[in-house]
Amino acid sequence: MHKIGMAVLLAAIVSPPAMAAMAAMAAMGVHEVQSGEALLKMCNGAERVKMLGMMCHSYLNGYIDTATVYDSGGKFCLGVGDKQRLPTVVVTWLNAHPDHFKKPAPLALGKLLSENYPCRK
Repeated sequence: MHKIGMAVLLAAIVSPPAMAAMAAMAAMGVHEVQSGEALLKMCNGAERVKMLGMMCHSYLNGYIDTATVYDSGGKFCLGVGDKQRLPTVVVTWLNAHPDHFKKPAPLALGKLLSENYPCRK
């Protein structure tokens, strides 16, 4: 994907009208963004089912890489070993925040990461 296209996509994901834009994109047959609930289901089985673990880690790594590159380093700072523990953190956080089940997973991840892994100043 072109840099501008990725930047536009990231801006759409993190902006307040993101849910309306994503719903419109889905209605037009454009890629449907994962929901928080779908991410929960994927990461919930990460420790028990190897394929779910690979899917969960891949999704999380993709989000982290994109946020790091296109969001000036993101609004979170992961330490050594944090990425390996992240599926458990995702499951715990989403279970505690069911209001994010129907929201796009990238919005939930942005909030989760900034709350649980703030950058120290």
